[in-house]
Amino acid sequence: MKSISILAIMLLFCGSQSYAKQVDVYRCKLTKTENLISEEMIFIHDAQLNEYLVEDGVIHFVEGGPISAEVKSDSTKKLVLMWSVLLPDSSGKTARLSYRLAYFKGNSQVLVSVQAMGYANQYNGRGTCKKSKANL
Repeated sequence: MKSISILAIMLLFCGSQSYAKQVDVYRCKLTKTENLISEEMIFIHDAQLNEYLVEDGVIHFVEGGPISAEVKSDSTKKLVLMWSVLLPDSSGKTARLSYRLAYFKGNSQVLVSVQAMGYANQYNGRGTCKKSKANL
């Protein structure tokens, strides 16, 4: 799977803004994954806008770039993000995939789960993230 372009994600934050700002970039490597969970995932936090963007292989395939994630909870120990993706299948039907990411701030561990709405199966992945700063 191709690496996700961090430049593409950062460009979304830039928009028409002419000033420089700093964002937190989390590059996550998931070593234990199941169906519909990519081995690489990136999420970015813009503290000024209090906005998170996320991208992985599924999002890149469906949307062509990062999408916004909803913050479900954010404490000193754990951040929980949720988002969904509409994934077309070969018959022309669309499945809504609902993702949940839990990032543990103390040890940089990440747990990701996905469920296709209307189905009982849930898939899980786990790994670690490296946090860095990036200027836009």
